Amino acid sequence: MVQSCFCPKTIALALLIMGCFTNKLSAQESVTLDLSELIRSNVEELKDPSQRILNEALSVNEGLHQYTLLRSFYESRNYAAAWVTGYTISEQIATLVQCIALSESNGLLPSDYHYDALTSLLEAANKADSGKLHITTLASLDLLLTDAYLLLSDHYLTGKLSPNTINENWFIYKEATGLVAYLEKAITQEDICYTLDLLLPVHKDYHDLRRVLRDYEKISWKEFPRDYNMIIQKGDTNELVPQLRRRLQITGDLAPGPIGSEYFDKDLEKAVMKFQRRHGLSYDGLIRDYTVRLLNVNVDERIKQIKANMERWRWMPDDFGFSHISINVPRFHLEMIENNTKIYEERVVVGREKFQTPLFSDSMEYIVLNPYWNMPKSIARDELGYKVREDSSYLTTKGITVFKGSKEINPTTVNWQTANFEDYFFRQSANEGNPMGLVKFMFPNDFDVYLHDTPSRDLFVYSRRTYSHGCIRLREPLNFAKHLLRTDAVWTGPRIDKALEIPEETKINLRNKIPIHILYWTVFIDEKTGELNFREDLYSWDEQVYEGIMTPLNKPTE
Repeated sequence: MVQSCFCPKTIALALLIMGCFTNKLSAQESVTLDLSELIRSNVEELKDPSQRILNEALSVNEGLHQYTLLRSFYESRNYAAAWVTGYTISEQIATLVQCIALSESNGLLPSDYHYDALTSLLEAANKADSGKLHITTLASLDLLLTDAYLLLSDHYLTGKLSPNTINENWFIYKEATGLVAYLEKAITQEDICYTLDLLLPVHKDYHDLRRVLRDYEKISWKEFPRDYNMIIQKGDTNELVPQLRRRLQITGDLAPGPIGSEYFDKDLEKAVMKFQRRHGLSYDGLIRDYTVRLLNVNVDERIKQIKANMERWRWMPDDFGFSHISINVPRFHLEMIENNTKIYEERVVVGREKFQTPLFSDSMEYIVLNPYWNMPKSIARDELGYKVREDSSYLTTKGITVFKGSKEINPTTVNWQTANFEDYFFRQSANEGNPMGLVKFMFPNDFDVYLHDTPSRDLFVYSRRTYSHGCIRLREPLNFAKHLLRTDAVWTGPRIDKALEIPEETKINLRNKIPIHILYWTVFIDEKTGELNFREDLYSWDEQVYEGIMTPLNKPTE
């Protein structure tokens, strides 16, 4: 048997070789191991948003917003750094910082995603000699990059704000899921910016607004003189005409060219009409107070609107449905889409400022011909009570049936001067005075909102149509009903007309439920004309959203 013999010199040589190998590993890998342990210690302390990355020498004081996802991400990779390898600062890091800067083109604040802090850390890394960057700086850089990516991807995917915290009447939103797994794949991709852009809304409308935002950040205009009694029209000669022509050229309503004389010609009239149309006005080509007021909405206000609408688009689901109905409240407009093509459109009346139409998605299930009107208790209390106390025969004259509990009662047996109207239920039968008109369209929801006809036909001539208690009134509801039932072999046009002759409710179930979305867009591109449109912020929601997205997240603690 051959025996091994280790003399002291042999052992010493072996130890020396092992030591050299260990030193070599240390130069290449010890910083990585130390960095992993430092990240572990930081991540294990993450409990709430008060956890901050501090580096006084580099003026870094940043909160970690996605602390739950951050912890999951690093735990899944055994706390290995995601962006830093040893002392190496990859080009991908600089690219991600550039992506963060570009969040501004989406109406967001780069500072929310640690842009200033990351810039400081990168500058420190670029100035330091190889191997001289402090390991705590490397750990800070990795943690902030991860938090920035997770936060920005969340905001691109679902918006910076939670809709129901901005306004109690907005009920359309989506949730971000799988962002940790998404980031794991993203860090292996060459184009890190592309992985973020994939999370933005797929809708063309959103990307139209990105382009519009870029355009509006480059322009400005002077205020146009305002006189409540002023009227300028085609054929007039007025010293304000050159200023008007210049103003309309800036926003593309008038073709570029010489400013010209003080004469109001036909081309200028067409430009004024285009401007009025784009802003939802009756387009008569006259320059008077209301048109001047819209001419004088400054660029900064329009940019606020654009950014607010971009945020609302980030709340939207990617898929509205192959066939769907959408209603834009500020536009007072309904349209039906099939296979990305508009096949029906209609003017509508929406809720007054006091009775805001809520924003939500649902499915239309059935149509009711000659509907009863089940009066909401608020209307019975606030409006019906006054009328009945003034005219005791009002209920009978208007065909209103009274119930107490489930029992119908004779209204003449009640002393309406002292009665509590909330103790009763009121239902108006089908007649020409019924606020429901001849037809209503039902998508059962918690808000008791639906589409319906109205006897107040005159309201549809106005450009601003906020007259309802929250429901949506249609200008041509029978046409819409026949359109929805156009493929129904039973409920043909003649049968619908015949059913309407009988003064009783008739319910028609739709063969397929139709998704319906009640939305709020104050800035949009008209699909027919390709023109940029602005609308009045009826419920003052743009201001709320804009203030929310422009409120910085990264505020240092006191």
